[in-house]
Amino acid sequence: PLLPNRREDVRTAKMARRSPLLLLVALLVAVDAQSPYPDDGPVVALDDASFEELVGENGREAWVIAFHTDGCAPCAQMAPTFIRAAKAMDGIVRFGHVHVGEGTTLVAKAAGLTKVPTVLGFPAHKTINPYMKTSAKQGVEFRGATGSHKKIADFAAALLPDAFVRR
Repeated sequence: PLLPNRREDVRTAKMARRSPLLLLVALLVAVDAQSPYPDDGPVVALDDASFEELVGENGREAWVIAFHTDGCAPCAQMAPTFIRAAKAMDGIVRFGHVHVGEGTTLVAKAAGLTKVPTVLGFPAHKTINPYMKTSAKQGVEFRGATGSHKKIADFAAALLPDAFVRR
């Protein structure tokens, strides 16, 4: 009779030791699942439908889009810098972010994403494909350091027509 009780006590003690660990893991997963961009900030959240409507079909506004995913440390580190660049270019160039996941598979495929974080710029004008007789915005990848909001803002300004920007 002592042996089963002892086993139960050992099992209970092991579960008690694991509970804080399980709670910590669950908390980390919940924190990672949150977007690094605030809902009410200058960076607009985009999905497949809103991306096509706001970025693809809009021929008057230039956009800079950050693509990120859950659990990506570089994505989280880039977010504050991207937000500062969006504030610096407020009213001149629009900024958005796409959480690469279930609701954004079409955007990710169309953009040709191979890694995250990726920053793409979409100029205000559409490019005409003479062979297919279609027009679409062509994304330009930002290849600079994502730690500098000034470089991201300069990249955004380069998307504007020369008539609007003194270089």
